[in-house]
Amino acid sequence: MKGKSYIDSWLYDLDLTSRVTHEVLRNFFLSNKLPISMDEYIVMDTLINNPDISQLKLSKLILKGRAHTGRFLMGLEKKGFVDRIPSKNGQRLVMKSIVTNEGINVHSIIAGKLHELVADCSNELNDEVINKLQGILKKIKKITAEKYNIKFN
Repeated sequence: MKGKSYIDSWLYDLDLTSRVTHEVLRNFFLSNKLPISMDEYIVMDTLINNPDISQLKLSKLILKGRAHTGRFLMGLEKKGFVDRIPSKNGQRLVMKSIVTNEGINVHSIIAGKLHELVADCSNELNDEVINKLQGILKKIKKITAEKYNIKFN
């Protein structure tokens, strides 16, 4: 970054881009008056795509603390979108989270609307650019988290 200010760095551009996309998603969930929050949707989406995932692994995947993830799961359970049942993980008793049929229906409705939003946000970018960008972002996240020992517990 020699000779450049922070606001001229790629790190700052990435931070601003993250803030903009976060606001787009936040506004999407608010304006559509959806029954769950963006974070709750991410939890349900992750559970649907990883049905045997533990709360600890879920929290690591979504980059939230375990307690925070537990609050999302309890909220989804209260709304009837997730059932939490006792299950064994080796000798340990853990709560397994399963998306209910009602949760799957809500997820499906939101997924359709989100698909439209993603398509609208990326209509000026071709698939090759999007795939390359995703690869770069995943690499930045992995390298940075490892280098600076970033963990969400």
